[in-house]
Amino acid sequence: MASPPITQNHNKDASSSTLSEIQADHHARQFDIKVVRDAFVNCIQPDNTLLLSEYVRAYDELCIFVASLGHVFEWAIKDLSSKLIILQEYQRIDPVNYESIQSMIAYEVKSERVKTRDTNIQVQSGKVLPNGCRTLLRLHRALGFISSFLSQMRIAPDDASSASIAWNAYSATLGHFHSWVIRQT
Repeated sequence: MASPPITQNHNKDASSSTLSEIQADHHARQFDIKVVRDAFVNCIQPDNTLLLSEYVRAYDELCIFVASLGHVFEWAIKDLSSKLIILQEYQRIDPVNYESIQSMIAYEVKSERVKTRDTNIQVQSGKVLPNGCRTLLRLHRALGFISSFLSQMRIAPDDASSASIAWNAYSATLGHFHSWVIRQT
């Protein structure tokens, strides 16, 4: 089952788009919850494998939602977009081993890529791709942040600021995985 490229810019694929172009694309598009639902539903195959392309498509749409929350979330859009670019680049370079989440994990465990932060695959001059498993883990953590933020927004008083709600959600989720210095910025 083929899925559209990460961005709706049909003149380029995501691997040739810059991070800033992809972020601008997220700001320009309207969020559609049906795209998220359909992508996550289509992700699950009859044999219970999870298609990486559909998973990435769901997160791409979630980036549009995060972009709609305002400039206070620019860091989140940049972080999510960069991780999606990594996974899509792996799919472009090695579509067989990166077809599903299971095949990616099996391949990276077998090739011992999970034991290192970087691989030998050059993406840009001087840059290498972090392994896919690590990238996927970080996307899951980001989903935890988004979920916590939405849950806290639902119960927050009308005069609560989105920045304080975001900080509380960050502290409860992503903050556990960042150093003290990062948490203070």
